[in-house]
Amino acid sequence: MAEEDLSLEDPKEESENEKGESTGSKKKLIIIAAAAATVLLIAGGAAAYFLFMGDDAINPNPVAESEITEVDGESEEAAKPIEVVPPPPPKGDAIYISVPEPFLVNIKSGKRTRMMQIKIQFMVRSKDAEKAVKLHMPLIRNNILDFFSTADANEVRTKEGRDALKDGAFEAAKKVVKEQVGFDAIEMVLFTGFVVQ
Repeated sequence: MAEEDLSLEDPKEESENEKGESTGSKKKLIIIAAAAATVLLIAGGAAAYFLFMGDDAINPNPVAESEITEVDGESEEAAKPIEVVPPPPPKGDAIYISVPEPFLVNIKSGKRTRMMQIKIQFMVRSKDAEKAVKLHMPLIRNNILDFFSTADANEVRTKEGRDALKDGAFEAAKKVVKEQVGFDAIEMVLFTGFVVQ
């Protein structure tokens, strides 16, 4: 019996292997392809990083304003970094302060006199503000009463007129507290009752 060649190698490859050219060029091609894929992955990753991170990734200390100063006749540009403004502190819970008695005021309506009765509450956001408003309530009532007495009955019957009345009461109360304690304690004035007769 004749001996058969049972090797797994292809006879054509064996002849090319003997030349050494084909195997070497295949290995070089694989190495070059792997290197190119690696470079593409790195470039793609860097592009994605800068794309998603925005300008902060490129320049973590941005310069917004530049100030030009003159030193001995020469202008010199000094860069100032952007000032980061912290968010305002969270507001406290609303505290409502009722004015004990309603305001009862005579107001003019042409040649006639009418009665206007208004119930008010103040909204504040801290215990210190609540204390300040309660402490100075007589002075607040006085100034608001003076303001209400200048109202016109025909104007206060409209929504715009009532809003103007509310804004004026707010400004009068706010001014009193600011002058007495040095800070804005009242955030809002609410009308909880309003009658003109």
